[in-house]
Amino acid sequence: MGFSCLSAHRKSFRPLCWRSYYCSMPRWARSGGGTGSARADAPTNCLPLCREAEGAMGGDGLVSDLRIDPDGLTPPGKQLLPGFVHYPGVLSPELQQALLDVAVSVTSRARDEGVSGGWHRKDDNGRWSLNDGTKARFWDRIDGIFPKGFRELGQDLARLSARDFPRDLAAPVAAFEPQVGAVNYYTGRGRMGWHADDYNFAKKDRPIVMANLGDAAEFGYRAPVAAAATGAERSVRLESGDVVVFGGEARDLVHAVLRVYEGTTPTNLRGGPGGPGPLVGRVSVTWRDCGPEDGLTFNSDERLGLTVTENTLPRYLAKRRGGGGGGGGGRARSAACWGCGGAVESSGRAGQGYCQACWDSWRR
Repeated sequence: MGFSCLSAHRKSFRPLCWRSYYCSMPRWARSGGGTGSARADAPTNCLPLCREAEGAMGGDGLVSDLRIDPDGLTPPGKQLLPGFVHYPGVLSPELQQALLDVAVSVTSRARDEGVSGGWHRKDDNGRWSLNDGTKARFWDRIDGIFPKGFRELGQDLARLSARDFPRDLAAPVAAFEPQVGAVNYYTGRGRMGWHADDYNFAKKDRPIVMANLGDAAEFGYRAPVAAAATGAERSVRLESGDVVVFGGEARDLVHAVLRVYEGTTPTNLRGGPGGPGPLVGRVSVTWRDCGPEDGLTFNSDERLGLTVTENTLPRYLAKRRGGGGGGGGGRARSAACWGCGGAVESSGRAGQGYCQACWDSWRR
């Protein structure tokens, strides 16, 4: 299965109506567990609620409120580095919920059918776990996977940054056509190590747009590799509803998720890997302009071994052979350096991806 093809087990997207959130949750989540049985107090007919909410939906039944008007917003955006912009609280609570609904839907379809996929790995003993230890990663093409309005929201946010900081971002944003949606989930212990996004995961001359939902996170950043003279590390706290954009000079920004602040999710946000209750943890939603022409010919299911293909990383094949869905067991595993492509040994620590030579050169 390639990135350009839909997995056979994928359902066509059924968009989520926030007023009738329960009826649109996956079957496993409705019960709060993995049995697929509905709760005793569940509504038996959600259709009236869905019809009542059609005013917030498009006539074709697709989510139509996944949009902002960049020209009508005057948020206090701050440029942290040339080309790296932070917009605190730019997403309204309603838009945060709608975006979270989308994230839960696209990452839970496989579990709804009882197989590994999306955020979820089914171990040999039948137990479920996140697909990458204390976090879960997901990416796939937007067309056919994400609802109408999702791509446009990413473009709206990018245009907001170009409007406010045209010297650094107008040109990169003008060509921005996101093809891939990436949705990551972090538990309170979830981290992402220092890295710069490769050009097969976002074109060199296009921005990357990321929204933060749920728990606040400490987002570390360093000047792009080519411009890093001192290697000073800085960080910004991202709250739920915050958005960051990095492009232009900051396209190769070295960044990391250093900490998740547990228990800081807004009380009104509901949904996540654990079911339809209050969100516990952090969700990041990222829009990326890349595709097969850049070498991205696979999705996260393939790369993480949830569906084994020639694109599966060797370290995830062990999980398919009974290695479990945890953090890697402490064994050294060979992988390719994200910088030079050479061999690098990983002990399973989240974020390991660079050889020592690349790491040292970036810290100088």
